[in-house]
Amino acid sequence: MIKKVVAIGAGILLLGVAIIVAVVLSYDFNRFKAPVAQAVEAATGRRLTLGGDIGLTLGWSPALVVEEVRLGNADWGSRPDMVHLRRLEVQVALLPLIRGTVAVERFVLIEPDILIETDAGGRSNLEFKSLQQSTEKPGSRQAEGPKKVSSAALPMGLALKDLEIRDGTVTYLDGAARISHQVRIHQVRTTSDGLNSSLTLSVSGVYNDADFTLDGTFGPLAAALDPAAVWPLKIEAKALDIQAVLEGSIKEPRKASGIDLQFAVTAAGLAKAAALAGQPLPLDGPLKVVGHIQDTAPKAYRVSGVELHLGPSDIRGDLSIDLSARRPNLKADLTSKFLDLAVLTTSPPAPPLPSSEKAKAKPAAAKPQSGRKTAKNRLFPDEALPLSFLDAVNANVSLRVERLALPKIVLEKLDAAVDLNAGRLKVAPLKAVLAKGAFEGDLVLASKAKAADLDARIEINALDLGEILTQIQAGDGIEGRVDAAADLKSRGGSVATLMAGMDGYARLVMEKGRVAKGFLKRVGGGGIVDGVLHLLDPAGAASDYTDINCAVVRMDVRRGVADATVLVVDTPQISVTGQGTVDLSSEGLDLAFKPAPKQALAAGRFGVLPMSLGELSQPARLGGTLAHPSLVVDPRQTILTIGKVLGASGSQAAPGGEAVADSSPCAAAIETAKTGRKPSPASSAVQRPEATAQTPSGADPPRQLETIIKGLFGN
Repeated sequence: MIKKVVAIGAGILLLGVAIIVAVVLSYDFNRFKAPVAQAVEAATGRRLTLGGDIGLTLGWSPALVVEEVRLGNADWGSRPDMVHLRRLEVQVALLPLIRGTVAVERFVLIEPDILIETDAGGRSNLEFKSLQQSTEKPGSRQAEGPKKVSSAALPMGLALKDLEIRDGTVTYLDGAARISHQVRIHQVRTTSDGLNSSLTLSVSGVYNDADFTLDGTFGPLAAALDPAAVWPLKIEAKALDIQAVLEGSIKEPRKASGIDLQFAVTAAGLAKAAALAGQPLPLDGPLKVVGHIQDTAPKAYRVSGVELHLGPSDIRGDLSIDLSARRPNLKADLTSKFLDLAVLTTSPPAPPLPSSEKAKAKPAAAKPQSGRKTAKNRLFPDEALPLSFLDAVNANVSLRVERLALPKIVLEKLDAAVDLNAGRLKVAPLKAVLAKGAFEGDLVLASKAKAADLDARIEINALDLGEILTQIQAGDGIEGRVDAAADLKSRGGSVATLMAGMDGYARLVMEKGRVAKGFLKRVGGGGIVDGVLHLLDPAGAASDYTDINCAVVRMDVRRGVADATVLVVDTPQISVTGQGTVDLSSEGLDLAFKPAPKQALAAGRFGVLPMSLGELSQPARLGGTLAHPSLVVDPRQTILTIGKVLGASGSQAAPGGEAVADSSPCAAAIETAKTGRKPSPASSAVQRPEATAQTPSGADPPRQLETIIKGLFGN
């Protein structure tokens, strides 16, 4: 009897289930299309289209299937749909559903095509607007901030076990910069046993033809939603031979608060990253970056224990940034053993053209040069300086580097402090060792509208010129140590305007050095070098070097015009003094040089000329521009002087043709360079007793003239 009752009950149950299944299967779920679309449009202001049928598969895990789902884009968007899904599947566990818990076994998106874009003004299509907001009249109610959703309003009965995205595409369009990025997703999958269980994430895809993977482990979703709990996480990403790891915890993920994360980025090389960027990189790793990031206040973060290694370069220290103010505030205390900025600022050579392309390549035709100055024949660029960065951020940075490689030169034991506040940049102190010499300076650059006030000071002591030549790979050719100093002020919006408005002074002093004649020809060449050699060595001595007792220059600058307060080059044979100006606005040169010989001129097989070189050496003029200087010696005056020499056949010289040496002008010149005050004419006058010499008998005057001209002008 009992068996019959059980059998009858089971039959009734099965019949009921069958009836329910039949009803469900026969139910037209498409009638939900319109209400669902209306609800989405009311909430987002976007049109939702369900193009395919809505179906339901039954079992212990019923599944809702929707095909051809489209969500409209912003009305200004580049295409009608922001999202297009070929297929959407939602599979729910049956028994938990009976108890009131929505346990989603699987949530599957097939071939999603998602577009995220901004317009030229920065608006994003992620900014949704409900129909109520779009129909409200301006001023109908007070502006409200974004509504906050309390944790109590969240569906705590919802449990998501498996989320899967297959064969998707995500495109980002930047309307302002007019650039786009696209990610093709092979698969995204998350797994979890519920709100109180950890979540795993696995992502694989392609970004601009570069494969990438991302794997992560996260704490329970309940912990992420609970402000009192700590939410742990670990993420590992790989792409372009670069591996990044982020591990730690976040207390309130929704507010990005309570961050405590360790990060590490490593790479054996950067060749693939360079290929993705579309241009070669000057340095190809290895790369290592590690650190510890924490938030110290809302929108304020501290990164401690930072270590960066890129090739031979390294940098360590701590930094913090506060993003809560209009200007972000950055603080950093950094040290380095070696920092190679030269390789980072050097453009790598372009790949060679194929032979077929070389034949097509034609050199650009030279444009005719007009008398008007252009950017190409000026030394100081007139492009506007990027002064906007001065007002973009406040910063306080301390930097100490044992060895800093810059383009062409190397600084050692660099100690610099940088303070940038409200558009005013101050670098002080700035100390280093440059070419075995001590370098010290400070700089202030204050942004004012489209221009800036500049106040710069530098001082260099005992700089080794030979070491500098080695660093810039100019070979050897100059020996000696230099002291230099400058104190300059100006205002302008470009290098050209800064130079045009310059005030201050600059000085340079070298003692006991020498210059190789071959070096001058190697680095310069042409008539100007020949003229310089003639000034320093008018006799054309056979020595490869010209000894320099001193070289002293001081230029005092007023409103962009630099006046030569003192300009002296003294050698054992001759002293060259100069005067004149350099117009930093027009870049014009107007400098005159007067050689003052110290001894009689040896004329080879003709013996010693019977006059002092004071009558032979005529003034020279340096003209032209800074970009194209020209040194001119007046040949007419030189020929007239030589004629006087050849006509003085009856003059007598002291035995042996000895010359009387002048006193050195170096001490007075150095004092003037330091003080800026010229000595009185009486104290600075140099007495040059005229030396006489015998003229060899039987000398051919025309040949003598030819030889002397060749000796003077090197022709």
